[in-house]
Amino acid sequence: FRTALMFMRLFPPTHRGQVAALVLGGAVVTPLVPAVFGRVATMAPIAREISQALGHARQSRASAAIAFAGVLGNTVLGPIFLSGIVTNFLIIGLLPPHEATRFGWLGWLTASAPAGIVLLVGSVITAIAVDPHAASQASRIVRETQERTLGRLSRNEVVSLAALGVFVVGLIVQQFVSVDIGVIGLIAILVAVAGGALDRQSFRMGIDWATVVLFGVLVGSGAVLHSGGVDRWIAGMITSITGSTGNPVLAIATVAVLGVGLRLILPMVPAGFLLIVTLVPAAPQLGLSGWVVGFVCSVVAFTWLLPRQYEVLRMVREATDGELFTDRQAVLVGAAMTIVALIAIAVSIPYWRAIGIL
Repeated sequence: FRTALMFMRLFPPTHRGQVAALVLGGAVVTPLVPAVFGRVATMAPIAREISQALGHARQSRASAAIAFAGVLGNTVLGPIFLSGIVTNFLIIGLLPPHEATRFGWLGWLTASAPAGIVLLVGSVITAIAVDPHAASQASRIVRETQERTLGRLSRNEVVSLAALGVFVVGLIVQQFVSVDIGVIGLIAILVAVAGGALDRQSFRMGIDWATVVLFGVLVGSGAVLHSGGVDRWIAGMITSITGSTGNPVLAIATVAVLGVGLRLILPMVPAGFLLIVTLVPAAPQLGLSGWVVGFVCSVVAFTWLLPRQYEVLRMVREATDGELFTDRQAVLVGAAMTIVALIAIAVSIPYWRAIGIL
């Protein structure tokens, strides 16, 4: 929340300025907070207040532009950073050890950078294009009131920032010092506990332990699928569609289209898990890097063509009482971002070849 207010201060208090602030603010927060729904839950009321401060009408194109700027900034860049979404760690867990060591925090960002640039620029352009002619200016009173309400950083906030800093810095240096990611996470938790930001009650009730257990099961599923021959069966299915086992571009395109098609049937979370768990272990059979397949799956999982199949939009709609956008606006933005995502993947292919991933 404080980061969003900071970006509101840095950018002009105009419609376009606040659209850019929401997208870029989300981009900055994404590598620091792996919880997509947490980022969106924080952003939704801010977007609503910005829209009201700018004087935008309910469900107007201008209010929709503000809403989707916040949504896109806090979601589509998740696959770009190792710490951007939790499922990125699932991808690492499914990779062979010799391949996983290459994709530390910096290695991941290096491989995903071209796609990240396309997604960031595409998000800004798409959000502005929702209402390119809006020309209103917000009152600074809204932001100043929020800043006064928040006050100075509390002790728990300082400790939480310290724990977060330990985690992110640990991920950055991890591949240079050969420390397991689990150790880094444990140290960050110890900092939070020692500083009092994570007490016994929060540890018991504030952590979704069911998801943690499910995540552990999914990490171990790669070996199970391989031993059962499921990866070879999936690879055979894909190669029968592509008609060639030696064309990585065609295989990547097939995975991307498969992901977009699956998103028509399943919401983001189950679609993302299903794509990653089934396709990453099958990547070697397709002649592809497991990281490439996992990354493509993650990128397309954040696209949508049917708003009802995207949990993020449902969350924003509930948090804002449906004031900011309509289903028609959501379909148009979703279609545009699906195209942007496919372009981002296409742009990355020659780059991946150049750095030796393909």
